[in-house]
Amino acid sequence: MKTLAHVTFTAGLALVLVSCSREPTANADTSATTGTTTPAPADAGLSALSVDELRASLSKAQAQTRLYAPAGDNAFEYLLALRDKLPGDVGVTSQLIDATPMLIAATEQSLHVADGLEYQRLMALLRRADSANPAIARLMSEREQAVALAARQQAAAQAERARELTRQQAAKAIARERVQAQAQAAAQTSTAPVSGSGSASPRDPATSSASTPAPATPTGESRADKPPAAAATSRASQQELSAPEPKYPRAALAGGISGEVTVELTVGRDGHVISARVVQATPRGVFDRAALDAVKQWKYPAQPAPLTLRRTFAFAPAGAQ
Repeated sequence: MKTLAHVTFTAGLALVLVSCSREPTANADTSATTGTTTPAPADAGLSALSVDELRASLSKAQAQTRLYAPAGDNAFEYLLALRDKLPGDVGVTSQLIDATPMLIAATEQSLHVADGLEYQRLMALLRRADSANPAIARLMSEREQAVALAARQQAAAQAERARELTRQQAAKAIARERVQAQAQAAAQTSTAPVSGSGSASPRDPATSSASTPAPATPTGESRADKPPAAAATSRASQQELSAPEPKYPRAALAGGISGEVTVELTVGRDGHVISARVVQATPRGVFDRAALDAVKQWKYPAQPAPLTLRRTFAFAPAGAQ
């Protein structure tokens, strides 16, 4: 006949298994072991307790439903310690036999837990209770399958992250290309480039709407004091004696970027350019410096008064005519 403690322990195991069951964790750590090694007992100090102390601790653990946890202070470990001290005790052996299926069920619940530590601890208790139990091999196999599944899931997640990163990088590249294409389209004008090797040339002053601008009034002089002949400028005075072409910016040439810049320049009495500024540029900031650097080196005939002109430069890389 089973003892009252026996019945209480069995009922308690069933109750705690139902109340403490939890959903397996989806991702298992691939570094967790599969249970091929047997850890040492959780609390080697249990062997130092007397039989009476072990029975008292067993009763207390059963009353508090600490059936197989926490490590070192649970009913199952107290039963194992009692069996070691009382190997022929039928009651202890019977309680262990009845409690083992509950322990197996708890171990099955720990198969998919990420770190695998609880699985290892429960497997160690199962081996101590019955090293020949056929459930051990099954649990080990299921643990190996869980670890392998977790590894595949982790690899699939990493591959998906890599694909997403590739998609993001491709989207950024497409966006950059679209912006560059829009800039090139905006830079296209009716002015054809003079050189196809990556140089730029000014438009013919005769075709420019600002090819015959009115001369600027010299500093300190009143326009009213000037005779009409002095205010007029001949076409010959607007022709450059020396006009180095702008240098095509390397970055723009490498990127195949075209553009156009209109520069307003003021020619001094000695024919040198005394000031220059960009009044229009497409795209902005790409060819401005090249155009300004070029016109500042230009040389005109001597002028009766400072002369303000506008010149437009068309930039186009080779093969873009």
